[in-house]
Amino acid sequence: MMEGVRYAWRDPVIRGMLLVLAAINLAAIGPLVVGGAALAEQRLGGTAAFGIFLSAFGGGSLIGVILAGSVRRAGHRGLTVLGVATVFGLGLVALGFVPGLSLALAVAATMGVGSGYLGVVLVAWLQERVEAGVRGRVMSLVVFAVVALDPISYALAGATMELGLTVTFASAGAFMLLIVVLFGVTRRKVLEFD
Repeated sequence: MMEGVRYAWRDPVIRGMLLVLAAINLAAIGPLVVGGAALAEQRLGGTAAFGIFLSAFGGGSLIGVILAGSVRRAGHRGLTVLGVATVFGLGLVALGFVPGLSLALAVAATMGVGSGYLGVVLVAWLQERVEAGVRGRVMSLVVFAVVALDPISYALAGATMELGLTVTFASAGAFMLLIVVLFGVTRRKVLEFD
């Protein structure tokens, strides 16, 4: 795995994409699961609504995967990644203020479309860009960014829940938007990869 870290660190585009992917997961998964359960209980009508909320996100993800495999890619993938991260950030902020189930489902489905689309685009691009000899090692970093940070994101969401539901979602969304701004301003190579 360390060989994959060294390889990814030497390539500013791969390094940037892995950091953005890790930031998206760190910011989003806890609020969607921990915050989503609280949102369902407090504003959406209970535990059944939580299942519907997660289904909307999952359905959106399926649509995003189908779109990624069906439509011709337009523009640079770096801009696509930052665009999806922006949608995620705005979606998280919006979830902090949604008053009812219909709007929450629309936001969750939209975020799901971005998630599914980005998953396909980013993984396909990494497999194209990374040398065959270290491809598995670099992909293990993707899995780490997607899976291993989940418990930390859950803990952060749980801690912010003490401050309220709106704070949980708004702070996660603000963090994600900050990452987008930082990478958009300081990492020109991330924006240039196609």
